[in-house]
Amino acid sequence: MMKRILTLIAALFLLNTIAHAEILEPVSWTFSQKEVGDGEYELRFIAKIDKGWYVYAQGEQIDMGPVPTSFMFAESPDYEIVGDIEEKGKAIEGYDKFFDMEVKKFKRNARFFAKVKSDKPAFTVKGSLEFMTCNDSECLPPEEVPFKFNIIKGTKKSEGIATEGSEPLMAGKSDLLDPVKWDFDLKDLGDNVHEMIWYADIQDGWYVYSQDNSGEGPVPTSFTFKENEAVRFLEEGVREEGKIKDGIDPNFDMRVKKYANKIIFKRKVKLSDPNAEIEGELRFMTCDDKRCLPPEDVPFKFSASGKSGIVDLGAITGIDEERQNSIKSLVKDCDVGVVDDESNTEGKSYFTIFFLGFIGGFAALLTPCVFPMIPMTVSFFTKQSKNQSEGIKNALIYALSIIVIYVGLGYLVTVLFGAETMSELSTGVWFNLAFFVIFVVFAFSFFGFFEITLPSWIVNKSDQASDKGGLIGIFFMAFTLALVSFSCTGPIIGTLLVEAVSQGSNLGPVIGMTGFAIALALPFAVFAAFPGWMNSMPKSGGWLGTVKVVLGFIELIFALKFLSNADMVAQWGLLKRETFLVIWIILFVLMGAYLFTWFRFKYDTKIPFGKLGIGRWLTGGLSFLFALYLIPGLFCGNIGLVSGFPPPTFYAYSPCDSGVGYHAEGDDGHEGHIMDLEKAMAVAKKEGKPLMIDFTGWACVNCRKMEENVWTQSNVSEHLNEYVIASLYVDEKVKLPEEEHFKYMQGSKQKSVKTVGNKWSFLEFGCYKKLSQPYYVLLNENGELLGKPRGYTPDVDTYADFLEEGLAMYKDGKSLLHN
Repeated sequence: MMKRILTLIAALFLLNTIAHAEILEPVSWTFSQKEVGDGEYELRFIAKIDKGWYVYAQGEQIDMGPVPTSFMFAESPDYEIVGDIEEKGKAIEGYDKFFDMEVKKFKRNARFFAKVKSDKPAFTVKGSLEFMTCNDSECLPPEEVPFKFNIIKGTKKSEGIATEGSEPLMAGKSDLLDPVKWDFDLKDLGDNVHEMIWYADIQDGWYVYSQDNSGEGPVPTSFTFKENEAVRFLEEGVREEGKIKDGIDPNFDMRVKKYANKIIFKRKVKLSDPNAEIEGELRFMTCDDKRCLPPEDVPFKFSASGKSGIVDLGAITGIDEERQNSIKSLVKDCDVGVVDDESNTEGKSYFTIFFLGFIGGFAALLTPCVFPMIPMTVSFFTKQSKNQSEGIKNALIYALSIIVIYVGLGYLVTVLFGAETMSELSTGVWFNLAFFVIFVVFAFSFFGFFEITLPSWIVNKSDQASDKGGLIGIFFMAFTLALVSFSCTGPIIGTLLVEAVSQGSNLGPVIGMTGFAIALALPFAVFAAFPGWMNSMPKSGGWLGTVKVVLGFIELIFALKFLSNADMVAQWGLLKRETFLVIWIILFVLMGAYLFTWFRFKYDTKIPFGKLGIGRWLTGGLSFLFALYLIPGLFCGNIGLVSGFPPPTFYAYSPCDSGVGYHAEGDDGHEGHIMDLEKAMAVAKKEGKPLMIDFTGWACVNCRKMEENVWTQSNVSEHLNEYVIASLYVDEKVKLPEEEHFKYMQGSKQKSVKTVGNKWSFLEFGCYKKLSQPYYVLLNENGELLGKPRGYTPDVDTYADFLEEGLAMYKDGKSLLHN
């Protein structure tokens, strides 16, 4: 996942990829392992590469060259790496026009072989590989693929797997894509001799691979059997029958043996005990002419005295439906399919992101990289055009090009991350720490310690393209502006994209960049239509540098929020509410002091205090006033303007009493929160009160806004006092006992439940198909719904009505679905 953070940064430096926002996955990986003797094992990493694409060979990274394929193995005393990693495949060595240098790369497939040595009977090899793929016109960002090999001595061959959280190695398998059906039978041949039979029914166009394949390409079908002294195999291996195809496979570009339509496997055994069972597992892989599904394991059991067939897959994969149902059973009205969130926060969230983007674009206009370009660009269009209408038209095209470029960047980020990943980012400790570092780097760039610039060759190529004239020329003029102004706009864009991504909103980056682009492009269009208005524009000067420094302070102020998120999720206790506010107060005081010229940075022009402009006076004065405004927050005072940004009042050295006492004395939790649903249900039954489930998060800004701005209002708090509230933190990192771990399917992805937060996240998704916080569910003591759940509801009266209606339904002995 961390690679996606690097991808976000890479997107800021590779703006020329924004036109290619479709999802491209031209490379898929499979892993396998083989015991070779003397305690050595061969690990195989096989890349299937789409036509026209390439994967680069191993080697040293060359400046401005492709990222070579590389492998990182986790250190372990259980094994050692033997020798270098070998590589095979259709290698091409020569000049690469994309990178303008000599390279070695593979097409269609690449195979890498590593050897490990161990004296352990069983051990695990973990690590990750990094690769880059390009075609003749574009490159995708470098990608990291985690891997894990579970190796058992005596097992000749098996498959490696992708570790949890990685992307699928091959085409994902969904409920609608199941082209192979298996059936088993045990035929009695007499004298305690039996024949095991495995039938595979294969859909048209799909294939299953023979046991007789090398393993360097597709995964061959294989069988493993559990040891049983009562079972004696009469044949050395498993026979196979069917219509075999022996030829070149387009997926692997190599000769393979495979079966279409159906295949039958057989093996004879003799049983010394007529009640003996034969258990094992078969592994197979299926492909059509364009794609492959991941290798699949099918457990089987044969019994001469009972039924033979497929073993429960849940027991093999760890998908524990019994454990899932036990958690869901806490809530009677779970997964009822008719419960829709009545709140409509997505539109409000999008408006906020758009507004932040617009403000960001306006701030970018006032930087020394962009502001001087406005009169020069507008003059160019008005003077070079044959008439005024043509000049206005060209300026409008220029402005629209700016919008297309930046919106394209936002769309690229949306495609790269996806909605689910964006939601996960907002609560990840390491992601929040990474964002904190990024913001600090941006701040110091604005302070003038260094500049974030793009490679000159990118700017030069764009500038050359702008000389072509016409629509293409105008577009590349706008593209050149985006590139040359990057040292000023880059940190603002990065801040906006990080904020949009961390909000977990699917279209957030696109909407944010739309606002940014409109604000940035608007002056070029307006002044081209009304050139006389340019006379009222302020002249460029030192004030533009001041704007950059102020933006640097704002970057640091926002950076602290991400550090606070990480601290609360991990429960380090390093940045509690008082510490956070003191640092903010210091930053606002420093910003005011800078604007009043009490200190300056290296490249600032010295301005006498008596000659300060009105802008410095106003902004500096507001900075000092805001610092004063924050001081009451140190002593439980109301600072509603920034609610949700500092840590909550209960995450403090001296926690504040919110006045909402909604659970019995002595229950686990903080400031009245019960943090366990079973305990909350027990309290609700004991006290004869309804229950409110509060799906929340330590790093949830909107949750803090609700608690500090809505829950504290008298008409809300009086209703809350009549509920027992279970605050379930979906990002709580406390580990569950190992016996309570389980897995479940979230859409097409398998998820693990190992922490308390995982458990509550499963409950929210499993019962209500929601992944966002806050999310409020009203229940009676039997777990029946007392109304439709709500999400973020900043309107006090609306939220009070929501609570009041639930109370009325409870007192009338009714529920939403069981009147």
